[in-house]
Amino acid sequence: MKEKLEDPIYYYYSTGWHTVSLTMFSPDDCDYTITQENFIFIYEPVEPSDTVTVLSIENVHSDNLIISPNPNTGSFVLRGPEAMIGGKLSIMSLAGKLLQEVDYIRKKEISIELDKKVSGTYLLLFSMEGRDPVYKKMIIKK
Repeated sequence: MKEKLEDPIYYYYSTGWHTVSLTMFSPDDCDYTITQENFIFIYEPVEPSDTVTVLSIENVHSDNLIISPNPNTGSFVLRGPEAMIGGKLSIMSLAGKLLQEVDYIRKKEISIELDKKVSGTYLLLFSMEGRDPVYKKMIIKK
């Protein structure tokens, strides 16, 4: 009989994306393994006494990125799933001119105050290595 682990704990000592594999054992000796590449992003390695618990893995898409308020005056909050942590946010004009960037998103909710507040429609581009880019429309009204 194979060993059964309940609530296994894994330690991550290096930054970056980590691939996770889960093997399930059944009584009929059929082993099932699920592997998810780039499943967890670690931006601050843990000490051996710390643990990492993954509550969910949800892809970032336009439906779960929320800009509040929208329209706004150049000051807004962006909310999204945990999967946006480690990503990059670019704010661009419709002509593609880069207005502002957040190089590394550290939380599920970030407050942004635009340097230049010109009325108009803008695109927020969420990007992360190995993932499809996500665009969201934002309107600034003065």
